[in-house]
Amino acid sequence: MVVGGLILAGGRGERMGGEDKGLLRLDGRSYAAHLADVLCPVTSAVAISANRNADAHGQWADIVLSDNAFAEAGPLAGLVEGLRWARMRGFQGLVVTPCDTPRLPPIWAVQILEAARRRPAIPCLSDTGERRHPLHGYYPVALLGRVERYLSRGERRALELAEQLGAEWMDCSAMVEGFLNVNEPGDQARLSSEARSETV
Repeated sequence: MVVGGLILAGGRGERMGGEDKGLLRLDGRSYAAHLADVLCPVTSAVAISANRNADAHGQWADIVLSDNAFAEAGPLAGLVEGLRWARMRGFQGLVVTPCDTPRLPPIWAVQILEAARRRPAIPCLSDTGERRHPLHGYYPVALLGRVERYLSRGERRALELAEQLGAEWMDCSAMVEGFLNVNEPGDQARLSSEARSETV
C-alpha cells in the first residue's frame, strides 16, 4: 500500500501567543522535524499543511500545503488539502498527525499502517483509552469527496467526521505519553522538562 504522510501545522497558535507550533523546539529540533522522522520511514513522501513560514517548514517535507479551500475549517482544511495532494500523487491514503505531539513514537505510524492494510477503505485512527484522537491516523484518499461534503455543510468537528466515515480505532494505550500535546506555554515547558528528566 503506497501512502503519503501529512503533518497538520496550519493553526494560528492563538493560545501559544501566536507561535507557529510546528517550529517550536524539543531536544533542539522542531516539532515538525520530530514528526517527519515518525512519518518518513513508512511513507513515500511527506507534506506539511502550514499557512505561514513555508520555507522553514519545507526543510522537513517534500511539499508545504496551504489551506486554499475551507480556510476557516481548522485542521480539517489541512486534511482536505493533504488528501488532494495524495490523490494527485497516486497514493492510496495518508498517515496524518498534528504538529503539536512531538513525542509521538515511530512505532505508532508502523502500527497504524499495519491496521490500515487490513481495512484500507476506512480511516484507522488512535484511541489512547483516555480519549480518541481523530487527527492521528490513516485516511483513505477515496474518502476525499465525503470529507469535502462534510465541510461544505459548515461542519468542523473531526471526531464527528471520523464517526460518519466509519473509522476503526486502534488501541494506543501503551503509548499514551506520545499523545501529550502542546496548546499553551505551560504545556511546552512541561514537555521540555520531562524530556530533560528522561536523559538524566
